[in-house]
Amino acid sequence: MNRVIRRPWGFLLPLGALAAFLVFNPLREDRDTDAENGNQQADYELHGSRIDRLDDAGQLSLRLFTKMASHLPSLAGTTLTEVTLLQPNEQAVPNRLQAPSGFIPDDQSLPMRLAAPVRIEIQDHHAGLPWRLETGELEYRSQTQQLHSSAPVTLTQGDNRLAAQGIDADLRQGQVILLGQVRARYVP
Repeated sequence: MNRVIRRPWGFLLPLGALAAFLVFNPLREDRDTDAENGNQQADYELHGSRIDRLDDAGQLSLRLFTKMASHLPSLAGTTLTEVTLLQPNEQAVPNRLQAPSGFIPDDQSLPMRLAAPVRIEIQDHHAGLPWRLETGELEYRSQTQQLHSSAPVTLTQGDNRLAAQGIDADLRQGQVILLGQVRARYVP
C-alpha cells in the first residue's frame, strides 16, 4: 500500500515543476519585454573575433578584429564593439582604423560606419612617417579604400598638424581632401 501512495507523488512533482516553469518562464517575459521596448534581437554574436575578407583573386583585402559582433536582421547589418580594421596596402605595415563601435551593413555597396573617437593610421611611403587621423563618425568603403567624415578631423604627421571640418580620402590613390575651414601647423 505504501508503494501505491508514493508513486503518484513521485510522478506529480516533475509535472508540477514543468507547469510552474511554463507559467513563470522568465525567458519568455524577457523576450516580450525586449520586443515592447524596441530592443533589437541578434540572430548571432561573435566574441573576440577576427574576420578576414578576401578579394576576387583570393587575396586578403580586409582584416577586422572586434570584441563583439552582433548581427541584427532588423537593422540589416552587424554592430561592432571595440573594432580594429587592418587594410593591407603595398607597404609592409597595413593602414589601421580603430573605433569603440561600428556598423557594417549587409549590403556591401554601403559604407561601414565607425563611431567616435575614430583613430586611423595611414602609411605614407614617401615621408616614411604615418599620417594619424582622429575624427568623430566616419564612413569607410573597404572595397575602394575611401574615407568620408563630416565631423571635425585632425591629421598629424610628426610635428605637422592639420585640422578641418571634415575629410574625403582615397587611401588607394593617396589623396586626402580636407573639407571646410582648414588650419595648419607646419614644422620644417
